[in-house]
Amino acid sequence: MDEITSVLSSVGDISVITRQSAFSFKSRIVEVRKVGRELGARFVVTGAIRQSGSRVRISVQLNSAITGANLWSQRYDEELKDLFDLQDKIASHVAGAISPSIRASEIAAARAVAPMNRKAYELYMSAFPHFWAHRREENERAIELLTSAVNKDPNDFRAKALRAWAYAQQATYLWSETPLRSREYAQSDAEAAILSSGDHAPSLVAIAAALSMTGLEHERSGVLLERALVLDPNSAWGWLRMGWNQIYHMRDIHDGLAAFDKAEALSPLDPFRFNIQFGRAYSSRCIWLEKRA
Repeated sequence: MDEITSVLSSVGDISVITRQSAFSFKSRIVEVRKVGRELGARFVVTGAIRQSGSRVRISVQLNSAITGANLWSQRYDEELKDLFDLQDKIASHVAGAISPSIRASEIAAARAVAPMNRKAYELYMSAFPHFWAHRREENERAIELLTSAVNKDPNDFRAKALRAWAYAQQATYLWSETPLRSREYAQSDAEAAILSSGDHAPSLVAIAAALSMTGLEHERSGVLLERALVLDPNSAWGWLRMGWNQIYHMRDIHDGLAAFDKAEALSPLDPFRFNIQFGRAYSSRCIWLEKRA
């Protein structure tokens, strides 16, 4: 579980309690909600390892520390050839699966709060389903919610970063009667968010997406994406945007294709899977044209 804890610690939207505190519950049968109360945690990840000969079975589950409900579980049956490779593989898979599950739970909790009572973070989380819907009216609703979040907390760089991406979609897909103004809004939000985003990988990805979709700053976007993926190597959106940035920048198309494959492997049911497929199709065509030239 050390490797899983380490990988989860790199995810920008997840604050992981130190393993020393968590280990106080080792070998004890304790109700999940009690663990949450004692550690001040909203979610609890538990796991077990069994070995038989050269095979190992690892089971992992994610529970809400508030309700005790199981949010996600998975069992891995693997051949124990290289312990370190196996640790890295399982940790990556678990982080890739747990992050969306936690986000979905946070979104549900935010939407359960009456709209007039939502705080900036709850408004930010409430915007995601509309942002993912990839339709003009839904994207506009995401912008409205994110604007409300910024109005409640002008220093909320996460809301500004995601709004920059939403404005970039509005401009790129011509979901606005004034796409040039949407482009200006996207770049303005991106520049404002970058000043405070620090090491928040999801915001760095959103900022990079906004800049690359609305301008020619692919070099700068690439730097932001590289930084985001160092912070969170299991960010499916980071790999998705890295793939497109390779295409925009006309660098190694094979690297772009590999980035799309990585994104889909990390999040096979991602809301942006269509964008992964488009990117892979475009990359494959570019490679085919290279071979014919």
